[in-house]
Amino acid sequence: MSEVSPARYFDHNATSPLRGGGRRALEHALDEAWSNPSSPHAGGTRCRALLEDARQRMASIIGSSPERLAFTSGATEGNNAVFTYFREKLGSKVRVLVSRVEHPSVLEAAKARFGEGVIELPVDSNGMFSLDALGDALSEAKPGLVSVMAANNETGVLQPWREAQALCREVRVPFHCDATQWLGRMPSEALESCDILTGSLHKLGGPKGVGFLRTSAEESVRMLFGGGQEGGLRPGTENVPSILAAVIAVEEANSEVPDSTDRDCFEARLRELVPGAQVLGEKNERLPNVSSLVLPDFENLRWVNRLDRQGFAVSTGSSCATGKAGSSHVLAAMGQTPEQARRVVRVSGGWSNGPDDWAALADAFGVVFEELKVDEGDSQVISL
Repeated sequence: MSEVSPARYFDHNATSPLRGGGRRALEHALDEAWSNPSSPHAGGTRCRALLEDARQRMASIIGSSPERLAFTSGATEGNNAVFTYFREKLGSKVRVLVSRVEHPSVLEAAKARFGEGVIELPVDSNGMFSLDALGDALSEAKPGLVSVMAANNETGVLQPWREAQALCREVRVPFHCDATQWLGRMPSEALESCDILTGSLHKLGGPKGVGFLRTSAEESVRMLFGGGQEGGLRPGTENVPSILAAVIAVEEANSEVPDSTDRDCFEARLRELVPGAQVLGEKNERLPNVSSLVLPDFENLRWVNRLDRQGFAVSTGSSCATGKAGSSHVLAAMGQTPEQARRVVRVSGGWSNGPDDWAALADAFGVVFEELKVDEGDSQVISL
């Protein structure tokens, strides 16, 4: 049975539909580049050449030398590998600094490896972490690692990662950045300044199961033990077809970095149709594709379900937190109450959305708002 997809998809921060270029590359590679790239025969040699060409192209996008770039299964694997590596190198007594709004694959990995040595840097009410807190922590005692994401997956708020990298460099502390949401949505040139960089490519229209880890000359982060694949950093036969498709997708995304015009028009129209709606993080710079909305009434799952019926896919927030008890740690860090968090809906556009889709989504929010008010009134009458 084929998957039924809504006509308009606005959950790109969770995953993105496969781009046309990526799909064509994947289909071709499944027929022509399926050999083991470590094999010495002609098929393996051809796959090795294609893999190394993809590595070179990916490295050029993020400003890296190809020998420092390893393909992974995604950012979660890369992030876990970073904290495992530093735990083995430095021991468990060293402090590490992370922002309070990091992705769970950073926060949970840090806590698992360093326990009480994890210091969470606070954020303001708009979701930006404190550079002052980082500066104070760096001056008090030299930590073993600092990890700050480039852009938040739930709110789209851009973090001051360049300034954080500069502060760390002054005191010679390694700096790690998860650039998953930044890549393909913001200019990638500056990413080369990060000591260690991780990311995932299915958010941009590549197939799931492909990410990257870029290490530095000083820190060679080994993920697994086994053969010599990926420079010995990640042994195991590489998924060449998916890697080729993912690199095509990120190249396409990187060539068409969006502006925020469609998103801004959507938010303005939404406020007209849903009075009292708030936009989280709007006082800070955000990714141009994200609106994290605190709606004035009704729980977010009711909004999501009704919008789904209207043909729009949106989210309640991070897909990684779905099914977990309690509200989002990101919203809590920003000072949102559990009751407010239950009214948050995240809209994240991408390559499949145009201006008409954004405009139609705003109108659909207005329709759903009126429907929910009628439902609420009917239920109150019945209860009487």
